[in-house]
Amino acid sequence: MSSGVAGTLRHVPAQQILVDIVRSGFVEGHHRGSIVVLTADGAVDWAVGEVDEPIYPRSSNKPIQAVGMLRLGLDLHDELLALASA
Repeated sequence: MSSGVAGTLRHVPAQQILVDIVRSGFVEGHHRGSIVVLTADGAVDWAVGEVDEPIYPRSSNKPIQAVGMLRLGLDLHDELLALASA
């Protein structure tokens, strides 16, 4: 058995195709991912894809982080707030 990074990676399942990009009647590309909709008490109401797998949201969390900064009292001009959220 070989050792190394490849031997330590676990299986990462293919995500579901959520959206097809169609131009002039031809499928030009796909957007893959997972979606989960929760009820108010946190129970899964509807799901597509591998919703139990960990995610790495990266830049998609920036608007949420900006809201947190504002709620804690940070005063930013519109241009800087837009930059913090981008």
